[in-house]
Amino acid sequence: MWHDATTDADAALGAHVAGVVGVPAGAVDVGRLCPRCGSADHGRPWASHGVHVSLARSGPHLVTAVSTTGPVGVDVECVADVASAWDDLSALLDPGTVVRGTRAALWCRTEAMLKRDGTGLSARRERRTPEDDHLVDDLAAPAGYCAAVAVTGL
Repeated sequence: MWHDATTDADAALGAHVAGVVGVPAGAVDVGRLCPRCGSADHGRPWASHGVHVSLARSGPHLVTAVSTTGPVGVDVECVADVASAWDDLSALLDPGTVVRGTRAALWCRTEAMLKRDGTGLSARRERRTPEDDHLVDDLAAPAGYCAAVAVTGL
């Protein structure tokens, strides 16, 4: 679900969860938990009511994802920013990998997959790209941006 980036991320996430599970927004608890250090000040978002959640922001955009079936990851990126920032994608790809779409789309798919899996680039033991993962989809995004969501198989 898309939100204006000026919206408080916790409020947006809580409202999205509330709509999915059919409760008032005030009945939803949300927060963060860092899997590395245990801090509640940063890290992976969580929500009450037995759902899995993810969120991302870029520029004036905030996107949230809620799943009732398993872990979910979402990402949004400015296409121009990604195009100018990362010339070398060797951390993501094996040589000769064919990329669907733009560099930014690849980055969004990868980030969504890593969020879903609860890992980061430094923790990757294998170069598994979104091109190999059929549970990663592009989302319709505002002009100049791309977005992707990754879900867990049913």
